[in-house]
Amino acid sequence: MKPTAKVILVTLVVAILGFLTEPNGPLGFFWRPDPGFPKPEGARLAAFMFLGAIEAMALGLGVSFLLFGYSTLKANSQVASSRSELRAEVGRIVTNFKSEADVAASSQAQLEGNLAKMKTA
Repeated sequence: MKPTAKVILVTLVVAILGFLTEPNGPLGFFWRPDPGFPKPEGARLAAFMFLGAIEAMALGLGVSFLLFGYSTLKANSQVASSRSELRAEVGRIVTNFKSEADVAASSQAQLEGNLAKMKTA
């Protein structure tokens, strides 16, 4: 299997799993927002799904980079000691973005829901 095909396969598999584990996804039960919080409809729902797909693709690319990116860094990096640090840092930034965005969205939804409840009380 060609390296490009491996990267595409890993990216797509991880991206699909990442998309399914979003807060409103079928596997995102562990950071689902409060059920009483209003759900987006229409264009907002489509926009949130698009953003979720972009986040999932970033996660997939990050995992692919961690698995297959060392050879590219080795060929292009001029300082040998910083290669592993650079690889770890870029991978952490790209893969961590998905989980941080989901937790932030869940926390924001719960905060806004609680604020709305306080205003009506």
